[in-house]
Amino acid sequence: VLGRLPNKIDVIGHTDSKVFFQGSARLSNWDLSSMRANEARRVLVESGVPEEHFQNVIGRADRDPRRPE
Repeated sequence: VLGRLPNKIDVIGHTDSKVFFQGSARLSNWDLSSMRANEARRVLVESGVPEEHFQNVIGRADRDPRRPE
């Protein structure tokens, strides 16, 4: 459905405020939120949404939370 719409798409990733660890590498919440947004974009592309439909792929870390608590 998204691939047939003329609208541009923004994909935005978020995290909570806890520090994120992956194995021995310490990634910031900025890294994690950006990776989440980009992975969502990849899934949409694999599902048939054309690349040119994407306007922004953004990581917002723990900023601008939907639920502050």
